[in-house]
Amino acid sequence: MTDIVEVDVAALEIVEVAADLVVIDIATHEVIETIAELEVVELPAATVVIEAPTLEYVEVGIQGPPGIPGTAGAGSATALPFSWGDANPRLVVTVLPGKKVLKVEVLIDTPFDIASVVTLGDTGDHSRLLGITDIDTTASGTYQTNPGYKYTVATAVNLYISPATGVTAGNGLILIYLEA
Repeated sequence: MTDIVEVDVAALEIVEVAADLVVIDIATHEVIETIAELEVVELPAATVVIEAPTLEYVEVGIQGPPGIPGTAGAGSATALPFSWGDANPRLVVTVLPGKKVLKVEVLIDTPFDIASVVTLGDTGDHSRLLGITDIDTTASGTYQTNPGYKYTVATAVNLYISPATGVTAGNGLILIYLEA
């Protein structure tokens, strides 16, 4: 025997759980009914769409730096992940003549287990854009400098990592924002 129940569809949400279907009241989040098998016989003047949401496991950590500006942004940005054992120096970007480095952000994702030095600059000054005291490599977080330095000739900007003796951990991400 089949019961016919008239329901205001706008006030309900249908959620798939394993092989069962659960009808939940959106306002109160209470389960109204669990249906082992669902058979739709007729739906006059209505369209019902049942979607099974994709579930994704997300591990919560520290928030990273803001994303790279889109088309509304005034310039460009370059991102480079790094780790305590990377070879030095490491090329990040070549800045074209007449372009200015507007901002540098460093995200320390995994703190270095022993304080180490991470700088950003060029062959003339290894810490021109990010100095020795601008970040704490032993603390997770996002660090920022606004050097505003304008290069007059095409120049390789490098990341310099000087790990302390005994370092076995530490990584992050560096972002360099250039003017258009």
